[in-house]
Amino acid sequence: MSRIEIDDYENRRHFSEGEIYEPLREAFGIDAFSGLPCGELREFVNQVFLDKESLHLMASNEREAVGISAGMWLGGREPAIYMQNSGLFLSSNDIGSLLIASKIPVTIVASWRGTPGETATQHHATGKATQDLLRALEIPFIVEADEEKLWLLKEEKERTGMPVCILKCRERFNQPPETIMHKSKERPMGSNISLEKSVRLNREQALDIIMANIDVDTAVFSSTGLISRSLYHYYDGPNQFYNAGALGLTSSIALGFAMTRPEVKVVVIEGDGSVLADIGILNLIGYYHPSNFHHIVLNNRSYLSCSGEPTIGADLIPQLALDFGYDQIITTTEKDDIISLVNKPNQLKMTHILINQEGRRDFDRPVEAAKISRRFRNHFYE
Repeated sequence: MSRIEIDDYENRRHFSEGEIYEPLREAFGIDAFSGLPCGELREFVNQVFLDKESLHLMASNEREAVGISAGMWLGGREPAIYMQNSGLFLSSNDIGSLLIASKIPVTIVASWRGTPGETATQHHATGKATQDLLRALEIPFIVEADEEKLWLLKEEKERTGMPVCILKCRERFNQPPETIMHKSKERPMGSNISLEKSVRLNREQALDIIMANIDVDTAVFSSTGLISRSLYHYYDGPNQFYNAGALGLTSSIALGFAMTRPEVKVVVIEGDGSVLADIGILNLIGYYHPSNFHHIVLNNRSYLSCSGEPTIGADLIPQLALDFGYDQIITTTEKDDIISLVNKPNQLKMTHILINQEGRRDFDRPVEAAKISRRFRNHFYE
């Protein structure tokens, strides 16, 4: 199978990630979208949200987006998937066994993290391997995009009947992004907690309360994005493991540790988007039922570490945890409730804290991942 790789048009004007939306729709006839947000595609995703003519079905992870887009195409739409290049690796089997095997010509728009200049170390390995992955799957792709590239890629898509990919290089390094807030559709919530109560605490205030009641002998696992970056900035210590990448796997990492070291208190602090990215882990946690496991979910109903796109079904998390076997669950915005459950021993418990979408974004990243992981292991093992 022939393949195109167009990445050396030095004298051509490339579309920025915000400008590519309309040319993409025009060239490919895109009328449906699914995906998982990336901060480097914030302007593109914002235009997806604002587009009232296209069908837009958000996903909780990239594997879901692949399946959703296949269904859209089978239903007569021309879908596009937006994701980070890490999502290409996560969904590579689904792309191969579904999109390629069934010749479903979906267009993928992927931010290419891990290119030269990248400050987030968790993206370096996948950044180097991104093009190799696409080549191995024989997916036609272009790097960056101008009008001529888009039309050449469309021709290749029509000729092969295969998925194609546009890799969008990162435009900003070491600059905190502006948050783009999206109004989500009105939908039933999974609890009786009013939206007004969620504005009392922001992320940093909630973390201050939590960390004031955690000692250095407690193992703390925090999720991808601003939660880990906030903790790293204010509370860095040898008992902290920052899951800077691998969205959705924070609880899995913590479960493995908790079952290995049942004598150590374990606190997991993650956002609603992180939980939803692998909601099935609640089942395993409930089944293995570690009594040293305290699951803290900071729910702002958004992917705020990206650019504020809404999550779907976040308020269902505590009920699912209860159904899967957690001993005690509390949904709150109150300081005293948070303190009481943090200090309560010998139970599998969840503190579900409703927070607003305010707070700082300009934190350094915990980039020395290998050093941090070994520091953590040595703290609890040696």
